[in-house]
Amino acid sequence: MSDFDYRHGRCQADRPAAPQSWARTVWGTPPVQMTWHHVIPYSVLRDCWNALANHQRKNAKAKVSLQIYMRLLGFENAPAKALIKAMADGALDSGAQERIETAVAYPPWDIVEGPRKRADDPEEEFDEYSAGLSATEQNRHEKLRSLFRGLKVFNRASEGVGEVDDRVFVKVANDMFDVERNLQKAEQVIKFRQSMWQMIEPPGGIPPVPAAAAWKKKRPLKPGAFDRSA
Repeated sequence: MSDFDYRHGRCQADRPAAPQSWARTVWGTPPVQMTWHHVIPYSVLRDCWNALANHQRKNAKAKVSLQIYMRLLGFENAPAKALIKAMADGALDSGAQERIETAVAYPPWDIVEGPRKRADDPEEEFDEYSAGLSATEQNRHEKLRSLFRGLKVFNRASEGVGEVDDRVFVKVANDMFDVERNLQKAEQVIKFRQSMWQMIEPPGGIPPVPAAAAWKKKRPLKPGAFDRSA
């Protein structure tokens, strides 16, 4: 459907700005520059959204999947239905499209705040965090890993395809439904905490100023890693 554009809900290739209400953590002197890291890359979230928004105009299974996706993104039922109809009619205004793009790009359950200058950015892959998380956050992370796999499969199956098999839409709907209850409870981003990050220090050198250093995610120590009693 070549006429698919922003009036139908198409999200742009470039990631939009983060919500203005989100305040970054101020840490260090001078402060370390912080940013919002995506656990599931924006490109994966965007491509899934665009495929569903495009095909929902002609396919009922795609429409059901889009409704579940919108619930994951925090849209209430009635506003979601109104937006879906506007997208199907090609009547979405720029303000509504901006809200959609922000919701797709910054679902709180997908965001971890951390240093902007980092050495282990996975780019278009899953951003694995394993240290400093609460039990609830660890469970959320497991759900995100499962969702990432499901969305990747869906994106490969729907990319550039004019007619997508109904089973593809049913499968991604089930993948999203399986994580919906857990992710809907995650209303806040994971803010910066030192237990999740470590500064990279040069071997044998003087530790750099935190604001100028590169950072990476911490990894939990394996049990017995420093046990020399044996």
